[in-house]
Amino acid sequence: MPPLPASSPSLTASSSLTATPTTTPRAGPLRLFVRQPLTRSGPGDRDVVQSVVDLATDPGVASGPVTLLPYPAAQHAGTFKEAFTEETGLAFTPAAFRAWRLGLLDSAHAMLVVRTELSESGAYEVAYNVHAGPRLPVFFAVHASCPIRTTLLQDLAPLVDARYHSFTRAGELAGPLHSFLVAARRRGRSA
Repeated sequence: MPPLPASSPSLTASSSLTATPTTTPRAGPLRLFVRQPLTRSGPGDRDVVQSVVDLATDPGVASGPVTLLPYPAAQHAGTFKEAFTEETGLAFTPAAFRAWRLGLLDSAHAMLVVRTELSESGAYEVAYNVHAGPRLPVFFAVHASCPIRTTLLQDLAPLVDARYHSFTRAGELAGPLHSFLVAARRRGRSA
């Protein structure tokens, strides 16, 4: 986990923020870090993200149990700060939020990016994963209304196992998401 900011000493005391970085799954569920738009999203975005999350946790698609990180359900701009406080017991600050999320990303086995809006924080977390973090495989579920136009987020496959799939309805992702999750489980066992 990256060093915690000196201005947030309460972070080091929280056991929920001391994730052990690993790329090898322990016995149990696949730990899937879900990156979704937060600060610019609304309830409609949350519902689209939730439909993809529901698909990713379906036993037939996931080929086994899945633990969602950081939240057990999709969030939006009006809910994510409160959900952070409920999950961690800490007041929301950008430093605390960042340290918590990057620690969870370090402990994940795979990353699911559900794109329904632009997200600078999403680009930050993808870049962290690829260049400074665990280099987890990444599945980009890109809603047709919000294509990736940012050049630096395209064609990450030479750096990590990155798979891009456009969708209008979550069900369209079942086959590609199944293949990705099976490969992520396999990768975790052999790492």
